[in-house]
Amino acid sequence: MANMVTMQPVTKMWYDYLNDGKLMGLKCEHCGTMEFPPVSVCNSCGKHDMEWAEISGNAKLVSYCYAFDGAPPFWKESVMIGEFNLEEGNHVQSFLLGVTNEDEDFLSKNPNIDCVAEIIKVSEEHNLSYPAFRIKK
Repeated sequence: MANMVTMQPVTKMWYDYLNDGKLMGLKCEHCGTMEFPPVSVCNSCGKHDMEWAEISGNAKLVSYCYAFDGAPPFWKESVMIGEFNLEEGNHVQSFLLGVTNEDEDFLSKNPNIDCVAEIIKVSEEHNLSYPAFRIKK
């Protein structure tokens, strides 16, 4: 992968997993907290004994905003950005695919919509993949 910046080993490993089609986080061996995106220290208990574990990809959409100017460097056109509660317990912000600002009425009337993560290629130039979410049908 061509580096846009120098990455910490945990971050590079996460992007490598994404490029391999795997949603991975780090799970604390002491308290069981899942960190996604991964960090090398547990945010719950402060321990360093973290182990790679797969994320289900199931989430609830809890808030969203429409970015009219896009999300450089990934998209130059408008895009919906959401905050998701993962089944594993964390919050993550990412892209909400398959919706536009015209779907805002539906989104505002349906809190906690079931979503599922998918891995999308956001930069061919840098061989960079990223998790995004879609509303479950």
